[in-house]
Amino acid sequence: MVGTSVALDAGTSYFIAAVMGVITGVGGGVLRDVLARRTPIVLVGEIYAVAGLLGTVVQLGLREAGAGTSLQIWLSLLIIVVVRALAVRFALHLPRLQRS
Repeated sequence: MVGTSVALDAGTSYFIAAVMGVITGVGGGVLRDVLARRTPIVLVGEIYAVAGLLGTVVQLGLREAGAGTSLQIWLSLLIIVVVRALAVRFALHLPRLQRS
């Protein structure tokens, strides 16, 4: 949510702000996994970037609706955590491409 907020404060479009929000969120997770010598979970079909994108869309929607900054960030963060927790709890993964 911080990446999206910083990009918006810099005057970027909503699209660029959403991309920056997802990239900063995913980038932090990749860095964590690399430092822990694990395969980054974003590369193995986990619902990770999708949760970040959903949270970013909610944040941008709340901003457009005129909601306060605190509500934008906290509700978006809550949605990301809930989506990610449900994906982990129910072992939900993104579909994989079939190789021929």
